[in-house]
Amino acid sequence: MTILLMPSLSCNLRCTYCFERPVWESEVARLRCNVDAITSVLEKLVMKYGRGSVCIHGGEPLTLPISELEYLFNYIRGRGLSPSIQTNGTMITERHIELFKKYNVHVGVSVDGPPEIARLRGGDVVLLRQANDAIARMREKGVSVGVLCVLSKVNATGEALDKLCNWARWLNSIGVSGRFLTMKDFFGISEEFELTSDEMADAWEKLYYALESIGAADNWSPFHDLILSLQGRRKDAVCWLNECDPFCTQACHVILPDGTETICDRAFFMGLLLRPESSMNIRQQILANSDCRGCRWFPDYCVGGCPLDGEGGDWRNKSKWCKAIDRMLTILSKRHPPTKPTCTGYSPTHGDIPHGDFTDHADR
Repeated sequence: MTILLMPSLSCNLRCTYCFERPVWESEVARLRCNVDAITSVLEKLVMKYGRGSVCIHGGEPLTLPISELEYLFNYIRGRGLSPSIQTNGTMITERHIELFKKYNVHVGVSVDGPPEIARLRGGDVVLLRQANDAIARMREKGVSVGVLCVLSKVNATGEALDKLCNWARWLNSIGVSGRFLTMKDFFGISEEFELTSDEMADAWEKLYYALESIGAADNWSPFHDLILSLQGRRKDAVCWLNECDPFCTQACHVILPDGTETICDRAFFMGLLLRPESSMNIRQQILANSDCRGCRWFPDYCVGGCPLDGEGGDWRNKSKWCKAIDRMLTILSKRHPPTKPTCTGYSPTHGDIPHGDFTDHADR
């Protein structure tokens, strides 16, 4: 389980596609960081679940005073946990870099490629250039850095995709790997930028071969995680390759600035939901009788993707990027044979077959 501490939900970029948009104008966004409340809840979770990873997230966590960041890093280290931080990288100063080194913090930078193709992330080329420069400076100082790159029509099609591949190779040359995610239009305001499943598959495939040519593809997600799944280690892979209750999100536990516990921040588009004590696992039962019935990858290597990416915005359906997942598993399985035989069935298109025993789509 990953614990996300969100001591600040304010952000200096407010990206076009951000799934945290609903909290920007909410009372939650105006909450001041209460480090005592946050660490009290963190202590409870450590006692309950044991050691896990703890990431200081946001919003943009570097909007916090350095003194509060240091308090949190020190507290996390003092509990025998490894701290990390996820930032857009545009506010990193030399003082921050010194702090990251002091507490051996892994820094995740959310950046969507070189500045000229990353305009959906804030749109300010100067700031985007600062983020890339900060990555290089941190690596020069020996700080552990990874990137989170959101793919869209702006940076992952045509000539832009070639630039993205070259950028990924550059990152690898300075000791940085990361994760390629897919932009999803949660609010109907950036639909023109969302990749189709075929475009997503094309982008993943080109990025994979670009990195594979320098022996680095296995270090990047989703390729690394899909390989883990094929090797029978799905539980060690990224959350969307494992079962998830969209109203409890077992893999992600979020603590807000006032200590309130909620679920994965990708679910913020549904509003801020209080975290229940227990989870359900009905989605896999539904998919086994509907969208994923007969799929050669289900359920050993794929469980339908992230429920928040479900076709038609419905968590009970398989991921709208199913074709991309299928293509990458097919490519990777040639180098990494599945640990269990795959069935010879087909993966139906959503709506091809009835929902079996779940005639009401499990609305009950």
